[in-house]
This record gives sequence, C-alpha cells and structure tokens, in this order.
Amino acid sequence: MRKLLENEINKKIIIYGSITALLLGLYNVYLTNLYGINSLEGLFFVEYGFVDIKMIKYVMPFLKWVLPQMTLMWILKEFVAGELDKNGVYIFTRTNRRGKWVIGKTYDLFKFVILFYFIMFLITYIIGTVVGYKMLYIYKGIELILTMFILTVLLNYEYILIINILSLKIDVLYSFLIALFVDIFSLLLSSFIYEYFKMKIYLLKLLPVSHGILAWHSMNSMYNNLYMFEFSIKNFSIIDSISYLILSCFIIVIYGIYVFQHKDII
Repeated sequence: MRKLLENEINKKIIIYGSITALLLGLYNVYLTNLYGINSLEGLFFVEYGFVDIKMIKYVMPFLKWVLPQMTLMWILKEFVAGELDKNGVYIFTRTNRRGKWVIGKTYDLFKFVILFYFIMFLITYIIGTVVGYKMLYIYKGIELILTMFILTVLLNYEYILIINILSLKIDVLYSFLIALFVDIFSLLLSSFIYEYFKMKIYLLKLLPVSHGILAWHSMNSMYNNLYMFEFSIKNFSIIDSISYLILSCFIIVIYGIYVFQHKDII
C-alpha cells in the first residue's frame, strides 16, 4: 500500500476516485429507491451501466455519466506529454525502440484506469452494504458487475489513449478537450437520434459512448425483468462492444507508435 501511494498519480486516482464515487454513490442510492431497485447489483447497474436516453438532455443524468470520465481524463491528461518533457532527450537519444516505449506508457495508462474504477466500484460496494443492499442473484449479479467493469474500463481507456496520443502532436489542453468533446457529443447525439430519428436508432452502434452503457445492449430476459429498463438497441451484443473497444484502443496505440517514431527530438 505504501508503494502504491508513493506514486503521485496513484494518490490522485485514489483521492479523486473516492470522492467521485462517494458523491455519485449517494446520488445513485436515491435513484435506486426512486426506481424501486433496492439491491447491490441494482446500485452498480444504475451507477455504471444505465443512462436514461430520454433524460440525457437534463443536467443530473448527463453529469452522472460524464463526471467520473472527466475526472479521470483530467488526472491522466499529461501522463505521456509529462514523461517527454522530463525525459525527452534520454528517450530520443538512448531508446532504440520507440514503439516499445509507447506500448509501455499505454500499458501504464491501462493500469491507472483499472485502479481508478477499482476504487470507484469498491466505494460503491461499501455504500451499498452500509445502506443495507444485498445481492439478489449472486452469480448473475457478479456477472453483471464484472461486465460493467470491463465495458467501463475499456471505454475510458479509449478516451485516455485519445488524449495522450494526441498530446504527441498537439497541446495537452486541446487533446483533453477533443476527448471530452467526443464523449459529450456522442452522448448528446445518441439522445438526439433517439428523439428525432428513431428509425435510425441502429446508428447508435457507431458512437463510442453506446459501447460503455450496458443497459443499451440486447441482454437476456433476467436482466430485463430485474431492472425494468425500456430502451435497448436491437442486435447490440456485449461481445460486439468489447471487440469494438479493444479494436479502437489497438488502432489508437498503433497510431501513437507511428507518430512517436516520426517525432523529432524535443
């Protein structure tokens, strides 16, 4: 634990992740009571797997989804650029395999994203148990929570990669704003398509945000009966989303390697 806290980024992740999870956890306890979902897996579902597409245009449903992503983006936005600022001369003159360096840094980013959401999920679990929630369906509940964790980590890793790879070409602030714009725009566009072009709802499969929202997927009847949500995208599987997110991250990393190999010394 001491070694974990020696890293400044880890400290920020633990502190800000805990605060964010606490605020959202308390708000989502209120929502679960409102929806009549008084279970531990229901709390996780409302916090990490559910966005009411009809309510995105309002502040709280929008903020509930964007806040943790924006927090993590802000913490990790300068990771790669900061390493280059501190060790650029060494990296460019003594590192023979630049691609290996990029892969190493993207792997570090992946670990940071996992840590952030591990903290978030842990605090959510603590809040749920404190208010008296229990798991209704042990195996299905664990499957549900793990699925949300995987989708959430992959989606946010994609955003973090966008920021850090773009920072090899442009200013960090601009890369942060571009990634944030992708997140917010795809969320708002999904609501717009749902409201005005319902016949084109399949287009939501092309938006990054859709792949991170479990409730929008075509799932089995147990989930539908348990959580009573109305909207889902036809023929939109979880496996498809995991594959989409992994492929997107892979393409971004390959692009980052290409950019870094052709980057001049700082």
